[in-house]
Amino acid sequence: MNTNNEVLSQKEQDALMEKYDPEARTRKVTGITAAIVFIGLLSFSLFHLYTGAFGQFTAYIQRTVHLGFALTLVFLLFPARRKTAKNSVPWYDYLLALASVIVCGYWPFFYETLVQQFGGINTAQLIIGIAAILLVLEATRRAVGLPIIIIAGAFMVYALFGPYMPGILAHRGLSIEQFVHTMFFTTQGILGTLYKFPQPLSFYFYCLAHF
Repeated sequence: MNTNNEVLSQKEQDALMEKYDPEARTRKVTGITAAIVFIGLLSFSLFHLYTGAFGQFTAYIQRTVHLGFALTLVFLLFPARRKTAKNSVPWYDYLLALASVIVCGYWPFFYETLVQQFGGINTAQLIIGIAAILLVLEATRRAVGLPIIIIAGAFMVYALFGPYMPGILAHRGLSIEQFVHTMFFTTQGILGTLYKFPQPLSFYFYCLAHF
């Protein structure tokens, strides 16, 4: 038995966790920000408890509300860079959190218009959709890491630049409007089938896992 093993201090253990686990890099917020995060987490939980017990909203509303909560909390809790101070939230993260609320609130507020809309999307919807894609990518980079963004980016490039791909990889490609429409205004992109997994019943398992 080796008795010469060094025991890492708590600080060194935390540093290792932050190096290899993005989820360990969350901020230690205080004051008003801590209250906002608490209210957000509580509302997020109550939303899923309610829809799990009394029935879900339509897929678009259910999933965009979930996405809005998740993005907002990520931007408040996860710093943009590893070495950024973790005891305060910079102004641009408040703006990103606000943008997340606005973008994801678009579906619930304009649901009737969107489900009855035929054809493509208008300019405002194009801007909303692009913002949603960028917010999801940035939140994913912070919470999960850069490699998944590189993979997602490669597939996005492939979808948009299909006609320029060599040989059997070539395809007709999508215009930016078609791409954004598919990614945020259908259930084939960000709001797709895989996004259904975290809600609502599996949310109970996440809650129970913390007790």
